Amino acid sequence: MKTRVKTLTSLESVLRAWELYAAGEFERIAANPEYHDSPSEDLRDLCQLALLETSGYMDESEGALFAQLMRGMRDFRQGQMRAAAETLGSWLLDKEYHTSHVLDRFLTAAFAAELYRLAYDVLCKFVRIPAFRERVAGDLIRAAHHAGLHREAVQLYRDFANHLPDMNAHQKAALSMIHTGHAREGEKLLLRLFERVTGKRYAPPSEAEFDELRKRYSGIEKQVQAKTRPTADDLMDVGLSHLFHGRYDAALHIFESLRRRAA
Repeated sequence: MKTRVKTLTSLESVLRAWELYAAGEFERIAANPEYHDSPSEDLRDLCQLALLETSGYMDESEGALFAQLMRGMRDFRQGQMRAAAETLGSWLLDKEYHTSHVLDRFLTAAFAAELYRLAYDVLCKFVRIPAFRERVAGDLIRAAHHAGLHREAVQLYRDFANHLPDMNAHQKAALSMIHTGHAREGEKLLLRLFERVTGKRYAPPSEAEFDELRKRYSGIEKQVQAKTRPTADDLMDVGLSHLFHGRYDAALHIFESLRRRAA
């Protein structure tokens, strides 16, 4: 006697399968005959999305609900980052099916393709969702900075500064401060980042001491260039010289190299 497979078609079943997908339970979806044999095109498409994660391959979409998501995830798998970012970004803006998995794929693609304004628009939606707020705040500041939205980046930094473990977001906020005419505030933030790498104190408590540091580091580059083997402290001094003389990109380049050494 044949065992009949129970078929699932309701919206409740789609939502239950989506919860499994959002939780990363791809094997449970792909192995469940109630999903891949369902009369529901949407459930079969969700099964295909799970198969993409477990096997790297999926069939074409059959329904309308998840077709866009399937295209975007396939593009990502194939390394088509611009197409993936555009498709997944549109999905995340238009749909209310939220999952960190899809958002992370989108952000990877968007930053790789330098689609910063799209990343900013998507993240503005997700930063308003409590469950995502702290997770996306740093990426939102980075996206705003790279998109040239410097005032927005500075305001976001002031809103979320206490919830940013990623130093990259602090860097971008500092540069956006400088872009918006708050050079001293941005410089002081960069100094605090230098301190976190070296454990040494550079940030001055007063404007007079800040100016004194600027003078002290004015000729440091030639001294370091004369050395055969500059130390990490020497490189830090050169980075500070760049910082105090407004060469912020050069300062950050050295800062990044020192941070990699310290990691």
